[in-house]
Amino acid sequence: FNNELSIGGNFNGGVGKADILKFDGVSWISVGGGLSGANTWINDFKIFQNKLFVGGYFQTNNGDPGNNIAIWDGVAWSQPGSGLMPSNVFEMIVFDNKLFAGGQINVANGIPVSFVAIWDGSSWLDFYGNILDNGVTAFATNGNDLYLGGGFQNINNLPHRKVAKYSLLSGLN
Repeated sequence: FNNELSIGGNFNGGVGKADILKFDGVSWISVGGGLSGANTWINDFKIFQNKLFVGGYFQTNNGDPGNNIAIWDGVAWSQPGSGLMPSNVFEMIVFDNKLFAGGQINVANGIPVSFVAIWDGSSWLDFYGNILDNGVTAFATNGNDLYLGGGFQNINNLPHRKVAKYSLLSGLN
């Protein structure tokens, strides 16, 4: 992001450097004071609309800048809506000019979702009305197709054993 290498995880890089750092070419430095809540960790980064989205397991009530998702604009932290609850964003991907977040997510800014939430740049949406029965841990794209992987066994009560494909042209198959 901004031509700097960022790393994240669950580590203590020193005072104000917990769980997220960037390399300035000489040393590792804090990204906005880091994330410092108890049991905080970062699972994924994605650049969307010229901002760095950080997903993982962290909460505002523990002093972190978001609920499982936060945005770094290069100057300050913010949160898209009220974040994603109850826990853990495992993976994110940009698809169809939107940011998709997958994990153990049931609520996005107060809206019920089924393990995938979509940020359109101003609000959270559910995954096209599809009902997954368990979390999403991986995404991949190929042209107009979005592939999902995770612990789910069914989508809309139809078998999709851990892998599914959503097409912009034909929907879920």
